[in-house]
Amino acid sequence: MSKATSQSVGQSGPVSAKTASDQLRFTNEQFIWRFSPNQTDPELLEAIFVGRESLLQNVLEKITESATTGSKHHVLLYGPRGIGKSHLTSLLHYRMSRDESLSEKIHVARLNEDETTTSMVQLLVRIYRSLCSSYADEYSAAWLDELLDQSPEEITGVLTRRLVARFENRTLIVLVENLNLLFENLGTKGQHELRTLLQEHPFACLIATSQQLFKAVTDRSQPFFGFFQQIPLKPLTLDDAQQLLLNIAQTKGQDDLAAFLNTPDGRGRVRAIHDLAGGNHRVYIVLSGFITRESLDQLVAPFQKMADELTPYYQERLRWISPQQRQIVELLCREHGTLNPKEIARRLLVTEQSIGKQVRKLAEIGYLNSTKRGRETFYELSEPLMRLAYRGQRAKPAGNADRLPPHLVPARNRCGSSRQAAFVAQHRPTSTQLTSDRRRTPIPA
Repeated sequence: MSKATSQSVGQSGPVSAKTASDQLRFTNEQFIWRFSPNQTDPELLEAIFVGRESLLQNVLEKITESATTGSKHHVLLYGPRGIGKSHLTSLLHYRMSRDESLSEKIHVARLNEDETTTSMVQLLVRIYRSLCSSYADEYSAAWLDELLDQSPEEITGVLTRRLVARFENRTLIVLVENLNLLFENLGTKGQHELRTLLQEHPFACLIATSQQLFKAVTDRSQPFFGFFQQIPLKPLTLDDAQQLLLNIAQTKGQDDLAAFLNTPDGRGRVRAIHDLAGGNHRVYIVLSGFITRESLDQLVAPFQKMADELTPYYQERLRWISPQQRQIVELLCREHGTLNPKEIARRLLVTEQSIGKQVRKLAEIGYLNSTKRGRETFYELSEPLMRLAYRGQRAKPAGNADRLPPHLVPARNRCGSSRQAAFVAQHRPTSTQLTSDRRRTPIPA
């Protein structure tokens, strides 16, 4: 199995590279799923994995301890959409299956994130159905199908007894994405029933993800308060992002692109991308699908195509928040720089008090960044690329340079030179830039 290259997190200079004989190459049938990493060849996930090896090992150690001792660990990984939660859990599942000593002590039920569950009996059926799919020799789908003729109460009792008996000498690992939606649909009654089952029969561990922390795990009055170890997933660092693009280029056999990424100019391009992408893992996966050595050198075309590719993604992200929160994000997409709640309220014709609550919530769930200036707090988009995608829906046809922020427009579009490409010194004065000591690498003539 090809391993991910070593990271140079927190260091400057070239990132590590694999030899041609050591690296895993894409075939015509293989590709990286942008929105469903669990469909991607797990060896490709290994080959491009960056920045979170210690976190992955930490979760694996907790699972191992849960499988070998009476202490059960439950983990909630949280972070905004596109931060890499599914990639991490898919790789976690793969590592568990490859560890022979561990796989003898556990069985894994990975729940389909698109399936809605509104009761405890439905959750038990989903878990058992997943086990039937993964361990067909040990769990009978036909038996489960016959059981469904019984009443919900009888099904709950039978499945509970069956699972408790099956896992007397094993641990059940349940992988759940979007735990907040599952708990919301289960309601307080379903949550109480699940918590009671896990307390009275500690045969299972929940390894879950969500976009943010939510009331069911943060409110002292709720059944699952204090139940999970909560681990935030941070955005990719600049070095992580460069390593990710390098790893993907190598697996695709783009040796010229891989070599360019390890030059000062290449690192300058990645720095510009990172300023817009905000460390979002999915953005780099999307970008890697169409960048080449030549297009990355020019920068503009990849940004235009990436903005077009990501527009549906950002539209979906906007649908996940309230109407007033969407208005705030849309306003910041239209504006350069930062705004304080007073100015946002003035622009949206609402009270400052209502805006103050909403911008704090948007910052909590990863849509905005905040910066203190004296007694005031200013807010900006955490993913500036959202602005580019938002404006792209209303922009002039492709080929017009003004679709991009000024510092990404090639000099030939400003002064007529066919070879020169440089960053314009003027750029939006965001808080990130005001507090950063990173310098942009100019594109040479």
